[in-house]
Amino acid sequence: MAKLVRRRVGFTGTRSATGPFTWGQRQIWRDIQLMPDAAFYNVSQVLLTAEGLRLDDVLGQIAELLGRHESLRTLFRADAAGELRQQVLAAGEVEVEVLLADSDADHDIVGLFEDEERRMVGTAFDNAAEVPFRALVGVLDGMPRVLILCVSHLAADLLSVRVLIDEMSAALTALAAGRRPPEVPRSRQPVDQAEWERSAQGSRRMDKALRYWAGQLSAVPPTMFPVACGETVPSPRYWRGGLTSRAIPPALHALAERYRTTTSVVLLAATVAMLGRLNGLPACAVQLVVGNRFTPELRHAIGNLTQEVLATVDLHGESFEDVVKTTWSAAMGAYRHGQFDPARAAELVREASRERGVEIDLSCYFNDLWANTQTPAKGFHPTARGLREAMATTAFRWEDRTDEDSVKFFLEAFDVFGEPEMLRFSLIADTFYMPPAVIKAFLTGLERLLVELVTREVNLDEIAAVSGLPAR
Repeated sequence: MAKLVRRRVGFTGTRSATGPFTWGQRQIWRDIQLMPDAAFYNVSQVLLTAEGLRLDDVLGQIAELLGRHESLRTLFRADAAGELRQQVLAAGEVEVEVLLADSDADHDIVGLFEDEERRMVGTAFDNAAEVPFRALVGVLDGMPRVLILCVSHLAADLLSVRVLIDEMSAALTALAAGRRPPEVPRSRQPVDQAEWERSAQGSRRMDKALRYWAGQLSAVPPTMFPVACGETVPSPRYWRGGLTSRAIPPALHALAERYRTTTSVVLLAATVAMLGRLNGLPACAVQLVVGNRFTPELRHAIGNLTQEVLATVDLHGESFEDVVKTTWSAAMGAYRHGQFDPARAAELVREASRERGVEIDLSCYFNDLWANTQTPAKGFHPTARGLREAMATTAFRWEDRTDEDSVKFFLEAFDVFGEPEMLRFSLIADTFYMPPAVIKAFLTGLERLLVELVTREVNLDEIAAVSGLPAR
């Protein structure tokens, strides 16, 4: 039988510190308050560890990780005056779970680890009382083989957790080979980031971002879903569909090379072109999740750096290539203005709604986390036959249904653990505006459109027919 035990792991950092929240932390804090279950914002990643390690090797590197990155040993709370404050602990302990399993036993080893991950990730953190970090070590036949890290989004975004996994992988691989773990690049800590944001340089950065927001809000479509579907709304109301594909990755790489841009721009262009056709709009307003890692001091930082930035894409062109060009321009504008106080941006939205006499709804989101796992492929030209064969393995499933959401449309792209040649789409939508059949059609239509584009250029008036979407 598998057995779950717990080990206390002490950590020691170089300092204790307190300070205000960063802009990114403020955005997540606000979002958490809107959700009934704060566990929704937990972030996790899985690492298959090198052979030849002892459990103490893994626990020792967990202690090093906590000592090195202040965000992992930080408490978050609102003080008596309502001010948001973060407190970095100089030392303390965490409880690491260890799942002991035997390969000869009659149980599903992979299923056991997956069940424990779901339980760990599905438990909300008490951010005011406990450090925002959990870990589970899977030990098979006496050897650690799996490491799962779980972090509160207040402490780290997904890109940060991937950095943590890369650090752990490099350290544990070195230890298994009898070498010292490699040095880790120094990065700005969240308390120092909050101080920078309140400096003259940070204020200038935010002022530019707010001017960008004001310009976008003056002409943005008031909503991306002006017409409800007119059907009976199911309960629960918000449905999440998932699609895994082997055809989309080679198609994206080929199209990025053709259009001399990135896979992320191509994917965003396809998304906004389909949204525009679905809703009969000449422009698409979507909030992009921006990583904000463009400066050296933040490239390897561990914290919640991501923020959501409005981008408006003009859809007046004739061909998909025209959409790619306007998408690139819109995305670059958003990426340059990704650091700001979210409360100030929200006030600008309210002001623009009052001035225009219509409530501006910005509940369409796009987040491409797959592109960050990719190396640009040059000179690769998939065949139509190969893409069709890959499409035959595409799988769709419903991933979640809930009443606890508020977005109309949120599309995300992910890599698939253990399957480097696959991409997974996850789309949650409000079925009052996108019925379940349309959610599924949107995901399968994205694949069809991207595959068709590999073989020929597609005009905008063909988008609905090629993708299979109902046009409005």
